[in-house]
Amino acid sequence: TLSVIPAARYFYNEPENEVCVNSVNACFPDGAEILTDKGFVDFKELSYSDRIAQYHHDGSINFTEPLKLHEYDFNGELLSFKGGKESQIDFMVTDNHRMPFKSGRSNLIIKEAKDLPNRPIFKIAGNSLHNDNGLSDFERLMIAFQADGSYSTRDNEYNGFRKGTLPIRFPTLKKKRKIQRIEEILDRLHFKYTKYEYSRGMSYRIEVPFTDKISKTFDWVDITKISKKWCNEFIEELQYWDGCKVKEGIITYSSVVKENTDMIQAIASLGGVKTHYRLYNDHRVNRQPLHNLTIVLNRDEFNLKENLSIDKVLYNGKVRCVTIPTGMFVARQNNRVIISGNSEHSVSTTKIFTVGEQQMI
Repeated sequence: TLSVIPAARYFYNEPENEVCVNSVNACFPDGAEILTDKGFVDFKELSYSDRIAQYHHDGSINFTEPLKLHEYDFNGELLSFKGGKESQIDFMVTDNHRMPFKSGRSNLIIKEAKDLPNRPIFKIAGNSLHNDNGLSDFERLMIAFQADGSYSTRDNEYNGFRKGTLPIRFPTLKKKRKIQRIEEILDRLHFKYTKYEYSRGMSYRIEVPFTDKISKTFDWVDITKISKKWCNEFIEELQYWDGCKVKEGIITYSSVVKENTDMIQAIASLGGVKTHYRLYNDHRVNRQPLHNLTIVLNRDEFNLKENLSIDKVLYNGKVRCVTIPTGMFVARQNNRVIISGNSEHSVSTTKIFTVGEQQMI
């Protein structure tokens, strides 16, 4: 306050261009990520031009530019929090980092990390504020193509240029659910296609009525322009391709491409959907590691069934965070998504009365 400034200068003999009392840094260590319009981005790569997925108290999410980026040197103890089966909660922050949570049926509460209760209910997803009509049939085709499609291998004279089409194919579809699904999509799109039956399954050659390449990843998704409905329909479509429906409301997804699971986690966090990541190392010859997600629809929070495990970890390095208007954003650590508070503190002045002037300074 204005009265504190001259008092600080008087009692501590501070020069006029310096400050006696400042906010305490509340941040994440190296390796933490934040959801932006580019997907999950490491805090050290964050810039003022990025748009951040900010979380509102009503559970909605929109994208906004940061008010301030924070980066500091830190040498001391961080708090590590783990909980749930296979550490479905797994994050580490400075002890004064602001963490949103619920207790029982309460509204969202924000406390410093060191003051979290034994069994907080953490928010792990929200609902995108963007409005649209949901997933289109062509987007469903692109999900299918990412999983099982390829470009035509015919000679250049059959590249589709003369017809103004892009020839793509699905070389071998064995599973009945995939065969039925691709034909449903193509019939609704009115795309011309030919199919061939082999001993190993069905093969499809499709004429896409334009020549732009279709991606083998999910880099075509603009997460700033998708709704909760779109997110849920996207995830449900996965069950026909590289995903599998385990039971009602639960889907598993696997890919050798980490960027694919990264994008699905981003989409899930905007659709009120819970994800749990595992890395499976297949020790058979010539097998790549599989990135696995367990996806639970309509689950935007994680309710611990046992006490939260809290450990103090020595850390010497950079800590980083961000300030945004709502004070909360979508973060990820150790491939676990969680709604986090941001850096906005004025706690130093109050510590004078709890720990004494000398200790606080």
